Amino acid sequence: MFLLATDFDRTFYTNNTDLKRNIDNLPKFRERNKFVIITGRSYGDFINLTKNSIKTDYLIVNHGATILKDDEIINSIYIDELTKKKLMELFDFNKVTYFASHDKDSRVDINTLDLSKINIQLSDNLVAKKAADYINENFSDIEAYISMRHKNHIEIVNKKANKANAIRYVSNLEKINKHLIYTVGDGYTDIEMIKQFNGYAISDAVDELKEYAIDTISSVSDMMEYLNVDVNLEDTDLEITDFVNECYDKDDYFKKYMGKIYNKKEGKHLTIRKNSELIACALLLSNNIYIDNDVLDILTIGSICVDKKYRKQGYFKMLMGLIKKYEEKYDIGVLSGNIEKYKKYDYYPNILNLYKFGSLDNNITFKKMDDTYLDEILEMYNSKIHLNRNRNNFLDIANQWKTDAYYIFNNNIFDGYLFYNTKRDFINEIRCSDINSTASSFAKLKNRDYINLKVFKSDYETIKKLDGISNSKMYNRQLYSIHNFKKVISVYLNYKNKYSDLKKGELSIKIDDEIIKISVLDRVDVTDNNTYDMELTKEQAMNILLNKKMSLNELLSSWFYLDIDIYNNDLV
Repeated sequence: MFLLATDFDRTFYTNNTDLKRNIDNLPKFRERNKFVIITGRSYGDFINLTKNSIKTDYLIVNHGATILKDDEIINSIYIDELTKKKLMELFDFNKVTYFASHDKDSRVDINTLDLSKINIQLSDNLVAKKAADYINENFSDIEAYISMRHKNHIEIVNKKANKANAIRYVSNLEKINKHLIYTVGDGYTDIEMIKQFNGYAISDAVDELKEYAIDTISSVSDMMEYLNVDVNLEDTDLEITDFVNECYDKDDYFKKYMGKIYNKKEGKHLTIRKNSELIACALLLSNNIYIDNDVLDILTIGSICVDKKYRKQGYFKMLMGLIKKYEEKYDIGVLSGNIEKYKKYDYYPNILNLYKFGSLDNNITFKKMDDTYLDEILEMYNSKIHLNRNRNNFLDIANQWKTDAYYIFNNNIFDGYLFYNTKRDFINEIRCSDINSTASSFAKLKNRDYINLKVFKSDYETIKKLDGISNSKMYNRQLYSIHNFKKVISVYLNYKNKYSDLKKGELSIKIDDEIIKISVLDRVDVTDNNTYDMELTKEQAMNILLNKKMSLNELLSSWFYLDIDIYNNDLV
C-alpha cells in the first residue's frame, strides 16, 4: 500500500479536463492505496469549489494546519493567542481585507479563538513580500507565505503546520513508512514534502521545487498509474531465477544456487509486477541470530534488482520502500552493497578487524568440507553468534557466495573449520585450537606470503588469542538497519558486559520517537522511559552503535560501540 499526497491548485487541478481524469482514476487507485489532498485553501473554500466531488482518505487544509478524515477533524494546529495579538498590533484588521479560518469555518472574525490560518490582502505584491519577510524574520512560531494565486496576499499559519508534518501525522496513523509515501506539488509550500518523501513536480512547478523532485509529471493520474502495481511475496521459481540472472548478467549463477538455497523454506522473493510482468524483486530471508541465550529476529535481503528496461524510473526506490515495510517487524535488517546507495534507506556499515598472518609450514592440514564431521561442525557453529543452521542447508550455504569451506586437522586430528573468501582472499571465519598457526598454514596452502583473517570485534575469545598479531581496519560491505533499538542494545550490551569492564551508570536516550533508559550496574537493563538526557537521530544512533567516530561522553564511550554483525555465510 502506498500513500499519495498531492497539492490541489495547479497540481491535482490544473484544468477541468485533467481534474475530471484525476477524479475518474481515484476509485481504482484507492482500492489498495491511501490518497490525500493537501492544500493551502481553507476547508470551506475547498468544499465550495469541488462540491465534494473528490473522495479522499484524508483532506489536509490550511497548509497542513487542519487534518480531516471522513469529514471529521482529527488534528488542528493553531496560531498562538499572544502571537495573534502582536499581529493585530502590526496590521490594522479594521482597514485591511482579510479572512481567518478556524477548523471547518473559513470566514471568522480575527478575535475568534484558535485560528488555523490568517489570510491578509495587501496593496500590491511588493508590500506583501516585505510583510511576509518581516514576519518570518521576527516571529519564531509562525510562517508567512505568499499566495500562489494572489501575489498580494500573505497567508499565516503556525510554523509547525507545514505539509510535510501533516503527511507524517497521517503516515503514523496509517503505519506507512516514509519510503512508501509519494508527493506531488507545484509551489513553495510544497517543497518540504517533496524533499522529505518521494517527491514529484507537476510540469509547470516553480524551479526551486523541481530542484528537489525525483522527476516531473504532467498529471497526478500519471502518478496513480505509476503506483498501480502488484506487490507479492512469491516462492522462488524458474521465472524469478532467470529474471535475477538477467538483471545481474550472471549467466546461470543464481539459477544454480537458488534451487539449493532460496527454496520455499529458506525465503521468498518480494516482487513488483505491472500488468503481470515481473519488473523488480528482492529476496527476503527471515532468520534468527543467537547471542548467548538471547535471540534477535533478522531479515536478510538479497538479489535486489530491477528489469533493465524499467531502470531510472523510480522502481528501485519503490522496491526499497516495500522492503523497509517488511523489515519493520524485525529487530535488524541486513544487506550487502554500496554504502552511499543504501544509506538513504537507513543502512549503515560496521568496521571489522583484519589480522595479517605470514606464511608458515607446520603440521596443520586442510580438507574441503563434506558431511564427515558435520555434527561436530554444527555444534561449534551454532554456539557462536550465528544464524542457526541445520544439516539440510549447512553445506550448500557454506560453499556459496565466493566462499570455500575447509576442515582443519592438527597432526591429523580433526580440530575445527574455516571459511575462506575466494573473491577478497581472506579467511572469513575460523574455529580451532590454534588460530595463529592455522591461519599461517592456510597462507602456505594458498601459496601466499601472508593471509588476512577477518574477526568481529565482539568475538572476544578469538581476539584474546590474537594479541600481538598485526591488524588493520576495513569497512564491511554488510550494511545494517536497526529497528528495535531497545532490544538490540540490551542484547549486545549484556553480551559485551560479560567480557568488558563497562562503566556503571544510567542514561536515557531519545532515538527518533522512542525513549529508552540504559542502566548498567551488575547487569544491563534497557527499559522505556518518559524523559531523556540526550536526543539522537536514527543515523546518529546507528553510527554510535556501529563504530563510526563520534564525540561521545565518558559513559557512552564505555558502552559503545557494539559489534553488530553477521558472518558472510549467514547472509545467504
